Amino acid sequence: MQAIAPQSGEGSQPFEMVWTSKTRRRYGMRPDGPAYRVPSTAAAEQHFTAEFPEGAVVSRLTYPDRQDFPKKLREFLDQLPQHAAFDMLSHSQATVEIFLRQGQAQFTQLALSPRDRELTILTTASATDCAYEFTQHVPISASVGVSDAVRDAIKRKDFNAPELPGDDRAIIRFVAAVIAAPTVSDEIFSAVKERLTPREILEIMQVTGFYWSFGRVCTVLDVEVEKDHGDAVIDASRRMQVPAQ
Repeated sequence: MQAIAPQSGEGSQPFEMVWTSKTRRRYGMRPDGPAYRVPSTAAAEQHFTAEFPEGAVVSRLTYPDRQDFPKKLREFLDQLPQHAAFDMLSHSQATVEIFLRQGQAQFTQLALSPRDRELTILTTASATDCAYEFTQHVPISASVGVSDAVRDAIKRKDFNAPELPGDDRAIIRFVAAVIAAPTVSDEIFSAVKERLTPREILEIMQVTGFYWSFGRVCTVLDVEVEKDHGDAVIDASRRMQVPAQ
């Protein structure tokens, strides 16, 4: 983006502008983001073309303010680490908790092993070109035994790479095929069926669908790619209160 040029006359001296949460939301910025150096408040209001730091993104929708949410929803979201993508999902107040509860279940209640879950998520992120999703799951996948070589093969979409163990390749090819077309070949399905139970196969498909949807929120709406949060979401998922029946 082109930086705002200094203007002559009153208010022309650059200064470190303090963005209020209201102003940040107007321009699609996270309420807790850094300040940006611009020539003047007036110039910023009229021409928001300030040069962002490397990697910064202006989302296509503004991030909602949690203070505008019902108390019950705020209390639920407060149990999770703040993610730009979670904030964006919160535009749909009626569905965000239901959606994220599914993510909680995938971290805490699957028969599918954590390693196979992470292979599924990484493959979904790679196949759908979702950098946000892939970045967040680098440390999570490493913590459950996914090697750098396997992760790098997934990242470059080499789903038949020789460094992929046979069980990993079966899962990765299955996930990629589920994303690519409405049906999966007998060869690909047989390979995964030999290795996993029916429950695990269904869980792979559900994890794939969840992260496809999550990833498209990130890619279509230009959600900023944040530094990874490590295992914070998994830890929070284990601590989160189960909703009353």
